[in-house]
Amino acid sequence: MPFATLRRSLKRPRTIVIAVAAGATLAGCQPVYLSPTGNDAGNCTRSQPCRTFARGAQAAQQQKRVLVHVGRGTYPPQTVPAGNRPLLFAGEPGAKVRTLDNAASGVTFSGLDVDAAFGKTLAFHNSGDNATFKNGRIGNVTDEKGALVSGRNFKFDNVVFHDVRVTDPSVHNECLYAIVVPGMKLRNSTFMRCATMDAFFTYGSWWNPLPPAYGDVTIENNVFAHTLKDDGTWHYYSLYVGNVANNGGTFSGWTVRNNTFEIPANVTRTSATRSRWTGNVGSWNCVRGVSYTHNVGDKCGATDKLVQPSSSTATRPAAFGWVNPAAYDFRLSAGSPAINAASPTDSVAVDRNAKARGAAPDAGALER
Repeated sequence: MPFATLRRSLKRPRTIVIAVAAGATLAGCQPVYLSPTGNDAGNCTRSQPCRTFARGAQAAQQQKRVLVHVGRGTYPPQTVPAGNRPLLFAGEPGAKVRTLDNAASGVTFSGLDVDAAFGKTLAFHNSGDNATFKNGRIGNVTDEKGALVSGRNFKFDNVVFHDVRVTDPSVHNECLYAIVVPGMKLRNSTFMRCATMDAFFTYGSWWNPLPPAYGDVTIENNVFAHTLKDDGTWHYYSLYVGNVANNGGTFSGWTVRNNTFEIPANVTRTSATRSRWTGNVGSWNCVRGVSYTHNVGDKCGATDKLVQPSSSTATRPAAFGWVNPAAYDFRLSAGSPAINAASPTDSVAVDRNAKARGAAPDAGALER
């Protein structure tokens, strides 16, 4: 497992709404411009764009602007240095970055395709607080992680995590590796062709000083497809929650709602507080103290619906009536036990693809 990186401390297009911070001037709404063929010696104008994200962040600060326009084309590895930067990097269709390393707080990345071209390199890394990555893609990685995230209140929204490969059986890699992420939100995203786990939450017991225990994580409206071993066979888990404190910790303040799990999710914590698991489809273990309601698959609460088999294998799909799981199509067919099975009072208002759920919502990430 390559710990050096760790120690560094089905998409449907959606409308991108650019929110400007309170008090920003009209000039602050005008962008600075980036292009793969630009020149960082300039002022990042439309006619003379700059080339790197670091220079774009610097120019935006100097010019008191909040928007960095990322032009189409393929960028070499990019970094955004540490600092408190309320910036939006907004990618044009076709804006692709080989790798992206963000250390800044308050930054939003929207519309970017982080494509590592199957190099043995981490595609996306975040260590800043209050950062967001949305309306994009992360993937095409070999023997490394798709995304490695730490920091407070990080958000993923409407992201396709894909094609994280493992060729070395000694490597432990995921599409998303989240380590010490209090307040993190993972929403409206799809995981497919990931190695080891789709999403893995853990704690840095080797960090010095030790971080505090963390929780208050939200995971909702996501599709977690099966994961793959180095020989191409299926792995064991989709979502995996490991230690959240130095002594293991408690599953505290987690919301897991309206997700679709093709293979089991696993929470290793044996006790929980202020946590709920509702409206999901698939297989999971029951944790003492979690409020389980209106789930379809494994039954942990009185309103859950038991369905067997509740998880798929390479040769047998789970019994949820998915349209075509072999093609990563997890919509519900007529007669699915998940139809109208979610909570009418505790479901996400729209599904993974922004379709309204209505008064009798379906369980899982996708409304029929």
